[in-house]
Amino acid sequence: MPDLPKISILIPAKNAEKTLHIAIEDATQQEGVDWQIFIANDSSSDGTLTLIKDYQAHFNGIHVIDVPKPGGIVAGRNMLLEQVNTPYLAWLDADDGWPRADKLMRQIQFLEKNPEHALVGDGKVRGVFLENLRQKNFRYPISNEDIQVRLLFKNAFIMSSLVARTSMVQGIAFDPAMEYLEDYVWVQQVAEKYSVANMVLGGTLHFISSTTGQDKKNQKYQVYAKETLLLEEKLANLNYKLPTEDAAFLASFVRRNRPLDSAQSAQLKKIIIEVSAHLIDKGFKKAAVKGFFWDIQLRRLKCRWLLQH
Repeated sequence: MPDLPKISILIPAKNAEKTLHIAIEDATQQEGVDWQIFIANDSSSDGTLTLIKDYQAHFNGIHVIDVPKPGGIVAGRNMLLEQVNTPYLAWLDADDGWPRADKLMRQIQFLEKNPEHALVGDGKVRGVFLENLRQKNFRYPISNEDIQVRLLFKNAFIMSSLVARTSMVQGIAFDPAMEYLEDYVWVQQVAEKYSVANMVLGGTLHFISSTTGQDKKNQKYQVYAKETLLLEEKLANLNYKLPTEDAAFLASFVRRNRPLDSAQSAQLKKIIIEVSAHLIDKGFKKAAVKGFFWDIQLRRLKCRWLLQH
């Protein structure tokens, strides 16, 4: 029997006793791979560490890393990256899961067939809203061309869906200044150097906090200001100067719908047309640009209609 591909499963955790068992159970049930699990315990004050020790008593290959204070998700992710000594790595947040036991195996097979790709995610993710347990399938772009366009404006991956080639990504650290957007910035940096992709697997379960909880995090970590800055920088690197006010308007609308009056709708349309034309002029695939902004235009029209009615 040939040796199974070796992969490190990386789980950052902080006060995760209520959900971590899902992540660990799904990780240990992955088939067709030789896995090891590293869990970064970020000064948890609940039963997280006790839970991990219970699993260590039943499974070999589960390791704990203590994140020194002041800690944080970025510190935990960077410490996890440093531990990897296998050809492949996978990210799994402590409150997510992998309902398909062949998920990692299929993604590794993709990477083995596509050596120019640094990572591959899941293009069909099942989201569960914690406030009411409503479920919804989220779809993400598949091809490198479509992903490269989307990454200019928003993340094209769920972090817990990613499998990466260690040799290509281990030297790319997470940015402490971009906490709560650190995953987005990390995949942007990977995609600047290598091809990336998603597969339609339906193998990732992503739990989503309440709108109120998300709003608090957005405010605490200044998410909208950071996204505006990222968008301005990316477009500036493409020799396009988008005024800060327009960048903030576009970045916030890409993230979430909002009612638009006639003047706002017209301004957003103008921004979209100008940015689209520049991206195509800079060599981005026309179909990829048009496809991304078609959805934004459709949402713009819907938000204008909602305000009128």
